[in-house]
Amino acid sequence: MSRELPRLNVPKDQGMRGTWAFVLTCLGVWLLGAPSAGTSAEQLSDESQAVKVFADYASAYFEARKHQTRLLILFRRGGPEAGSHLAQDTTDQPFRLVPQATIADKLNVLGIPSEPRPVVALLPLEAEVRSGGQVVRLLDHSAFSPLKGGQGYAIVDFTEGKEGVISDSRSRTRHASAFDELVHRVSAMAPATPRAPPSESVGGVGFPEAGCADLSVCSLPRFRSYVPPVRNFRPMELPIRWWDSYQAAYEKAAEEERPLLIYFRPEGTSAACEQFDTILNQSRVAEFLRYYVCVKVGFDSAVLVDGREVKLLAQPAFYEMLGQPGLAIVDLAHKEQPYYASVVSTFPFLKGRPYTVDQTLIILTLPPGTLTQRTLIYAVRSHPERPLSADGVFHPLLAAEATSHAAYQARIGVQGHHFWDMRFRRILSRLPLGLVPQEVCAESWPGQNLLESAIECVRCWRLSSGHWSAVARYHPYFGYDMKRGPNGVWYATGIFAKRDVMR
Repeated sequence: MSRELPRLNVPKDQGMRGTWAFVLTCLGVWLLGAPSAGTSAEQLSDESQAVKVFADYASAYFEARKHQTRLLILFRRGGPEAGSHLAQDTTDQPFRLVPQATIADKLNVLGIPSEPRPVVALLPLEAEVRSGGQVVRLLDHSAFSPLKGGQGYAIVDFTEGKEGVISDSRSRTRHASAFDELVHRVSAMAPATPRAPPSESVGGVGFPEAGCADLSVCSLPRFRSYVPPVRNFRPMELPIRWWDSYQAAYEKAAEEERPLLIYFRPEGTSAACEQFDTILNQSRVAEFLRYYVCVKVGFDSAVLVDGREVKLLAQPAFYEMLGQPGLAIVDLAHKEQPYYASVVSTFPFLKGRPYTVDQTLIILTLPPGTLTQRTLIYAVRSHPERPLSADGVFHPLLAAEATSHAAYQARIGVQGHHFWDMRFRRILSRLPLGLVPQEVCAESWPGQNLLESAIECVRCWRLSSGHWSAVARYHPYFGYDMKRGPNGVWYATGIFAKRDVMR
């Protein structure tokens, strides 16, 4: 059945983009609480009716994961009194207790599930962790980007086998009074509770000692969280609805300002597609599909273009699907961006191989951007060694500079850091104090497609110790892009805002 094809802004060059999934190194941190008044011991005699409140992000994470519950992170602005209680506390305890009944009404107003009983981490905006000796501010991580560096809450979900899925993230401004009252009540932490013995710790690793601030000392594991790149944070109902009409799904996505996920799947049996069907049905994946409008289309699905019936998969916008099964994404969430209504992801089954669960989660959680940017970010994040350079905030300044330099290399057909001194000074003048720019470049083999080229460029960086040290390290802000030259070669650029090692 033919459908009228909504107008798509087809990129002038089929750029290759990498994907993202967010990996955060969980470390000991110097975090401050904000207690006010204590709660009576009688109220806390039954721990089963109390919520554990931590001023330590790592310990709270372990506790929530251990009990397969939700971790509620409250980011609040610190005052002169913030942390004074903990600073004077000489007892050895990892958490305090707050009766669940005293905060249930505020959780309800904020739309935060109270069952199963959550674990709470009460953190200041300045909360930091260290990764390999480098300081990382939690709110600089793109997982918390909806908070825009301000007060608010995030929920890391470990229920029903989920592995650190960030299921919600809201700014304080939405329900300011309820948020402030919740913080006030949680801050009125209970008297000291004895620390759990090492035998009850998670994975054989005890709670981080006070002041422990480095992975090499704490031996805390890395974990990965994911955030969907959407405007509409109201998830769709489960089970996932798969539309069979491209036109209807497109209109629904545009109406609700959601990205449109297209699964190109041939009719009939296919081992690769049947394997990928099981991936899409897994609960971990379904949690993120809820933020998309999803449609399955066959290879023969047709649309009308200028009054002519044309196969959807044959449209120039889907050129990088290579006529193969796989996923494509159209951005219908960011109306103010030039890539709105454009194809921003194309992930064909290269060599007939379907994507794994982790690869699919990376695809679904790439930051908003163009096709070439997102494909290169995917290639970085999906590398087997899990480099961290694409785990920070995808910054528009650095993205624009990466795009410009990738385009220049493609235009002259020569890879290199041309005019870096000039670019360095220009970027440095616009970065926050204490951050300095760093750049990596690479090129593909001639004639490679978009996804292959992005993977090849990351492979080339891995072969260079200097380049890989930059790509593998976490940076608060990053930008990636790649462009194809007339010679059929893709030129990739990554620009990072790294910590000034001299400070």
